Amino acid sequence: MVHRWEEPFLAGPGGSGAVFLSGCSLRCAFCQNAGVSQADVGVTRTPEAAAEAMLDLQRQGAENIDLVTPSHFAPGVVAAVAVARRRGLAVPVVWNSNAYETFETLATLAGTVDVFLPDLKFFSETVSRDLCGASDYFARASEAVRAMHRIAGPPVRSAEGRLLRGVAVRHLVLPGLVPETLSILDWMARNLPLDAPLSLMRQYVPMHRALGGIPGYPGLSRRLTTHEYRKVVDAAVALGFTDVWTQEKGSADEGYTPDFSA
Repeated sequence: MVHRWEEPFLAGPGGSGAVFLSGCSLRCAFCQNAGVSQADVGVTRTPEAAAEAMLDLQRQGAENIDLVTPSHFAPGVVAAVAVARRRGLAVPVVWNSNAYETFETLATLAGTVDVFLPDLKFFSETVSRDLCGASDYFARASEAVRAMHRIAGPPVRSAEGRLLRGVAVRHLVLPGLVPETLSILDWMARNLPLDAPLSLMRQYVPMHRALGGIPGYPGLSRRLTTHEYRKVVDAAVALGFTDVWTQEKGSADEGYTPDFSA
């Protein structure tokens, strides 16, 4: 689908050419895409057919190919992008992942992926275990994000400010878990370039298992408060981040979630 709600540093009026891949290496309790990430939903495609889908998105005006949760399909993705480029794909390829991946996988993407868009989710082992089933999440994801910076190199932008090459980190701020966010920001400030794009997402809406309540995490049954979000944004500015993207309160709306049953 052409997705028109990505950050302005990714795409403008043409939107992103979103390609959702079925399944996920994590099992986030509140996943807004659980219909495709945690259920047997999807259509099997050859690399040639996937390449044609990418080219069709480019023909519709998409400003990039936004591969959503692609890590477990890395070999197929590399093959599909190679076919698409031979057939005329000219827009950047975005690796939109949960960052829970290995250096060995990321190393195979050099020359294929232009922009890495990791969603750095959790910091502590306990929260990671409880909410996504992987207590080693941050240990692996933090190393993966560093590797992405080494592979992509310094950011390259278009005349309109779109990211053509580089790394942009996303983080979904979770209600009741602001300390997790502050710890992630502190780590980023000490380990990553402060001028790289940072997207602090305010779009949390209770979904999936969070709809019924998650023991020990009462905040996940509600939306983020203005006070919580403001505290996070202020912390990012105080730490010295210079390219911070924020969302308005209205972004926490189920209407922005794709309908995978259609």
